[in-house]
Amino acid sequence: MVQTSSDLLDELLAIPQEVEWLELKCNNTDPKMIGEYISALANTCLDLDRDECYMVYGAEDVTHRIVGTNFRPYQQKIGNQPLIMWLSQRLKPNLEFMFDEIIRGDKRVILLTVKRPSTPVAFDSVRYIRLGTSKTTLTNHPEKEASLWQQASRTTYESVICKSALKPLELVQLLDFRKFASLQKMREQDTETTIQLMVAAKLLRDRQSGLYDITNLGALLLASSLDDFDLSLRRKAFRVIHYSGKDKLKAIDEQEGGLGYAVGFSGLISYINGKLPHNEHIGEAFRDQKRMYPDEAIRELVANALIHQDLTMPGTGPLVEIYSDRVEITNPGVPLIETDRFIDNPARSRNEALAYQMRQFNICEERGSGVKRALKLVELFQLPAPSFEVKGTHTTATLYAHKTLADMSREDKIRACYQHACLKWIQNEALTNSTLRERLGVEPQNYSVVSRLIKEAIEAGAIKPIAQGDGSKKNTKYLPYWASEKSVF
Repeated sequence: MVQTSSDLLDELLAIPQEVEWLELKCNNTDPKMIGEYISALANTCLDLDRDECYMVYGAEDVTHRIVGTNFRPYQQKIGNQPLIMWLSQRLKPNLEFMFDEIIRGDKRVILLTVKRPSTPVAFDSVRYIRLGTSKTTLTNHPEKEASLWQQASRTTYESVICKSALKPLELVQLLDFRKFASLQKMREQDTETTIQLMVAAKLLRDRQSGLYDITNLGALLLASSLDDFDLSLRRKAFRVIHYSGKDKLKAIDEQEGGLGYAVGFSGLISYINGKLPHNEHIGEAFRDQKRMYPDEAIRELVANALIHQDLTMPGTGPLVEIYSDRVEITNPGVPLIETDRFIDNPARSRNEALAYQMRQFNICEERGSGVKRALKLVELFQLPAPSFEVKGTHTTATLYAHKTLADMSREDKIRACYQHACLKWIQNEALTNSTLRERLGVEPQNYSVVSRLIKEAIEAGAIKPIAQGDGSKKNTKYLPYWASEKSVF
């Protein structure tokens, strides 16, 4: 049976005395103190090799008797900023924690759960830990701090346990065994065999007692319903919002995914594509297509958002926003490489286990080819060049609806020129006036229009010419600003 927050509270209060991984308070609601305790509990998870540590508000620390609390974490503000956001911004690196409200009779209890982090956590640049029943700074215990860093090197978000000590029947209720078999392209197996395959894939952990733990990886990929898991996992569900115009003033529809990423991926892509507008005009190669945007480009960029998100960021998940003139695909986290090098650089997976397993399920590739493939399709559809931007703590990829060259902004044109040069470079070719005319749908007699665009791109530092031996500008070739000349040219 799945454990509820109320069941967990009963277990915690049944512990005869306070331990390192459990703190009890009544009404200490000082924001700074809360932040310090979250840091201490997170680092204690690493120290004790635990998946979670806890703080209970509204219970006496000696008797464990429930006395109630007036602490309301989701209503408390620091200035105009919600407490949760205030804490999240000061806890580094990003950390999963959640507050649950539990009512016992006429008394309120708040249960704070702190998840095991990937590295030691600091609050306002200071790292804390609980030793015995006391909170202290890690700088006072250098050997302990060194041990934590060593422990962290073996911990990833995907490997953390989200549900523990489950029977096989409970696993079948929580995870989609049939979909797992389908994604593995194998005939459906008996429950025991499937469980062992999931253990091998690190979706489950075998407790060697007939019971199993579900890892975050297993839940994120195969959950039959993310609502069966805690809030931190539910908030990582993919959301799709469809707006009626070019801004957020009126939403036509909003949908939040309830399935694991692998279970619901094909349905997610079908749903998004079903909301996209039809094209007004497209390139020669695809005049028989009906949708504005290439289906495969949507698929690749959505998969990218899933595997490259920062899973440790609390309270946020991947998002697709559909406007009348564009589609924005956003994931939590700042990319590991510069956005203008997405096209040519090898892939760097922030979540290696997630990326690997999604590749095994044939949902994405780890070779970094997803962005390249999306951009090639955009060129074939003769759409404006996509943009990749870091917006605060998130990364957004934007696909734009069709525009004529005359309607494109200077930034649109330079971006198209740069991305075309990158795509040519990875094919051991180079941009020329002729290739750029074809990409933009410009007739040969209007070559001077493209020549002016190339000049602007050079002045903007986006591309550079390859020196011609005879000094002629005819058929000059151009490279991305970062590229070196290769003999093939």
